[in-house]
Amino acid sequence: MTYIFGGGGILVILGGLIYFGRRLQILDDLKKICDELVKKTTSVDNRVSNIEGRMGIGYTSANSPVRLTSKGMQILNASGAKTIVENEENKKKILDIICSEPKPKTSYDVQEKTKKIINDLSNDTMFIPLKDYAFSQGIDLAILLNIVAIYFRDIALEHCGYKTEDLK
Repeated sequence: MTYIFGGGGILVILGGLIYFGRRLQILDDLKKICDELVKKTTSVDNRVSNIEGRMGIGYTSANSPVRLTSKGMQILNASGAKTIVENEENKKKILDIICSEPKPKTSYDVQEKTKKIINDLSNDTMFIPLKDYAFSQGIDLAILLNIVAIYFRDIALEHCGYKTEDLK
């Protein structure tokens, strides 16, 4: 009799494991979907910025390589972002991450890695003033971080051994 109940207990445990395994797979699938949505949202944001740049109303130029317009520079300065990323401690922290493995192989790699690192560091305490500025001015934090990344890209290019004058 004990043997029968023991076998039943094993079946219940196996059934439970299969049930929870399926739920974990669903969570993994949802994470993949969310990651893909973030990529697509970033792509749309970049396209809108490009259109605004072509119209002369955005914070970046539509030319390649992307540059900040006077509006972008105004936001960079007014938000305090320029002071934050030019602070030696913050600058070193960001540059160390950008130039770490895998090292960027092209200027474009430096630009894209800079965008990723600035976004990844958005919850770092150095960026609290930017969040406060974005909130008080009604500016989307993603836009502000993109402005910072475009500005910091040239600093990173020099640090990684690329000549920024070759980009002009």
